[in-house]
Amino acid sequence: MNDKPLVSVIIPVYNSASTLSQAIDSVLEQTYSNFEIIAVNDGSTDNSLELLKGYDSKIRLITQANAGVATARNRAIAEANGELVAFLDSDDWWLPHKLARQVAFLQKHPKIDLVHSAYQIVDENDKVTNPAVLIKLNLLKSDEFAQYQLVRNLIGILTVCLWKRILPTIPFDDQQPPYEDWDLWAHLISKGYKVGYQPEVLASYRVNLQSSTFQKATDVRTPQIIEQILSVPLDFLPAKAARWVEQRRTFTKETWFAALSYRRGQLEVAAQQLGGLTQKYEANSVPLGLLATFASLMPGVYHTSKDEKRQADLVAIDFAATAIQPVLKTKQWERLGKVLVYLAKARVWQNHSRHIILGYVGRAVKTYPGLLWDKRIVRPIGRAVLVQIKTRWHKLIYILTFR
Repeated sequence: MNDKPLVSVIIPVYNSASTLSQAIDSVLEQTYSNFEIIAVNDGSTDNSLELLKGYDSKIRLITQANAGVATARNRAIAEANGELVAFLDSDDWWLPHKLARQVAFLQKHPKIDLVHSAYQIVDENDKVTNPAVLIKLNLLKSDEFAQYQLVRNLIGILTVCLWKRILPTIPFDDQQPPYEDWDLWAHLISKGYKVGYQPEVLASYRVNLQSSTFQKATDVRTPQIIEQILSVPLDFLPAKAARWVEQRRTFTKETWFAALSYRRGQLEVAAQQLGGLTQKYEANSVPLGLLATFASLMPGVYHTSKDEKRQADLVAIDFAATAIQPVLKTKQWERLGKVLVYLAKARVWQNHSRHIILGYVGRAVKTYPGLLWDKRIVRPIGRAVLVQIKTRWHKLIYILTFR
């Protein structure tokens, strides 16, 4: 294996003159030197093309009529010379050691085909609004990660570095925006390719309220796209794991559709969908994370401050709680419904305010003292705690290994 394999860095560009130089410069400033930059000007109407030409031989420039980010990435991949491929959008940027860390990781773990990392979220003024978007999963257990990735997209494309050889002829489906990356990861995993994770912030994701991710999140096609992605065959998984994924898929799809209705302002429809979802499960199997899961699908990530995000999440939780309350008919479950609200709100404040978290947990225990020994609640909380402990342990191992 080449000690320093060539990395092809793919940057699609569309009307991003204000952020383009920062993105390209973050690649040119990498501590890893063996890379090529392929920038695809996707029919920009601002001065993006002029800026790209200013980099001269430092980048390979491709120009095309506007066809979308998926088509732009596919064209660049087809012309890439690298053994490895990494992706960066023109309004994001990398930390200087991003490529060096990831090439070293892939060389150390030859059974891993794709590696991704944690990243930070910044607003349009480059102010950090979330210092670390992490996943709480085991570092190297690709099989375990595969199950979660087939339910929710946990991979930020700006953090991905993968071997080009694993990509299909047409990697990104241009009919799947803004979820074409999730669709690709799901299909790669279904073919048995392994994913590695680095619990280290290696990139910055800039929130742009005008971006396709935000604008198309409520597209009328979104339910069909989500349905298609969450229908990837599971025959590569062991039977028990496949059953787990299928059960979670059903719950995720229905919760997602309710969230889409909410985000479109179709509040009555969203309430009916949430009520129906709760009614479908018997009372003793209503998932503890229903309210928090619903809130996590809100556009809070797009708010320019953590306070705005938390407020959006809290409002969403209250809405969902009101919607499911009529379904939880017994006094016990009306009380437990309040407990779920408190715990969901505590989760929103996770890693931000220990005082507020403890306040919500205290109110939950006061409302329902049985919380302390109710297996329906204690078990999920216990599993979450164990996952966090495991995650921190593997993060320590990673730091000791690669720093």
